Formats: sequence, structure tokens, C-alpha cells
Amino acid sequence: MTTFCRDMHDYLCMRFDDPAEIKDVATYGVSVGVSGFIYYTEINEFFDAYEEQIESIMDMAGITYQDLVPNADNIQALKCSAVWFAVEDYCQMALNVLENEAALAA
Repeated sequence: MTTFCRDMHDYLCMRFDDPAEIKDVATYGVSVGVSGFIYYTEINEFFDAYEEQIESIMDMAGITYQDLVPNADNIQALKCSAVWFAVEDYCQMALNVLENEAALAA
């Protein structure tokens, strides 16, 4: 069982400490296979720990579960898509920060 932080952002900051991996997730998405977000048990644990924060990110982006999986026929598909959306959103923001820091340092 994974030990999660109280805040999803804090957990993702610790989990994604490799700029190359952040760029890969931001570019290609989580569905290509990202450690910690592959198996249903991992996805369910993450979703259960951060459901409110995931839904808040979706709300801020104007995204609903129906948008993520239009023809979902089970809760697992919804959880998986929501988790992947939140992780990809985090990685996209982290990549933007990294690129801005690199531009300022140049």
C-alpha cells in the first residue's frame, strides 16, 4: 500500500522528480505506462486518497467524468481517466515551470 501525502500536489512533487519523466508525461500522457499509475490497485488507491482534489482540478478545467469517458460502463474507467487527467495536468504545469526557469536562467 502506498503512503500518500495529505495534499495531492505535494505527493506528485515528490513522485515526479525527474524532468525527463515530467516532459514525457506532459507530452505523451500517463496511458503510455507511468510507474505508480499502471495497475488498477494503484489507480484506485490514488483516486480514493485524492478524489476531492482530482474533482477540483477537473472542475477548474471545465471537465466532467462524461467528458473523460463518454461511454463509460464501469466506475474503473472513470477513476482511471480522472487520475490520469490529474497527473497529466500536474506534469504539464510542472513542465511549464521548468521551461520558464530554464528561460530565465539563459
